[in-house]
Amino acid sequence: TGWYDEMIWRLAFQDFKESRMERDINRSTRFLRFEHVKAWSANIDLIKKLSEKATLNYGIEGVINDVASTGEDQDIVKGTSQRGPSRYPNAVWSSYAAFAGYDVKLSNKINVQAGARYSYYSQTAEFDNTFFKLPFTESKINNGALTGSMGMVYRPGDKTSIMASLSTGFRSPNVDDSGKIFDAVAGFVTVPNPELKAEYAYNAEIGFVHVFSDKVRLDASLYYTYVDNAMVKRNFQLNGQDSILYNGRMSRVEAIQNAANAKVRGAQIGLE
Repeated sequence: TGWYDEMIWRLAFQDFKESRMERDINRSTRFLRFEHVKAWSANIDLIKKLSEKATLNYGIEGVINDVASTGEDQDIVKGTSQRGPSRYPNAVWSSYAAFAGYDVKLSNKINVQAGARYSYYSQTAEFDNTFFKLPFTESKINNGALTGSMGMVYRPGDKTSIMASLSTGFRSPNVDDSGKIFDAVAGFVTVPNPELKAEYAYNAEIGFVHVFSDKVRLDASLYYTYVDNAMVKRNFQLNGQDSILYNGRMSRVEAIQNAANAKVRGAQIGLE
């Protein structure tokens, strides 16, 4: 049609269950945590060849995750059990996006690609304060951002390619980032942080590939990423306390929080 040469659409559903069981040696209490996630997604990709040298692709996407989490504490000596704290809140996390990409061959030596994507994320979580007296019972997170990228490949000869790219990135907190209560390391417990904000990344990369005598392939690149509002785990306080009783032990409180910024610099080289 006038709008596309090829259309690809996908509908998907996933029903995912996970459980965790933990018991310290010589203790009679076993802690069980159960998660159940139902995930729905749909996306449409449209591809249109504008000319012999230019191609446009664009589309839309939607994802919904329904998260249910429960806990149970068992006494393996008495054979009894009671309801325990859950690892996550009951939550609905959703993502919606529209995107477009353009690929053009400017000459036999130069290819240029550019793309843009608008993403909107929404999350609503309900917390059970039976076991931990959180200063809130629900949280709502809504974030949207426009991201983009541009890259170029230059081929001065049949055996050499030089690449460069600029791009931006965006990540909104998910249920694991902002809502979990869990002790990944003994003596430290991660608690929810409903004030968590999205992080943004700005990336640059340059690299090259060269083939020697059709037998040896050498590639190398340099890259740099600047992350604003980076999400990192740091010491935290819950109701003014820096430690709480979790699974029978006093544990230092931590939470995922926004740092001012983070920088990643790197280089890679490969030989084949």
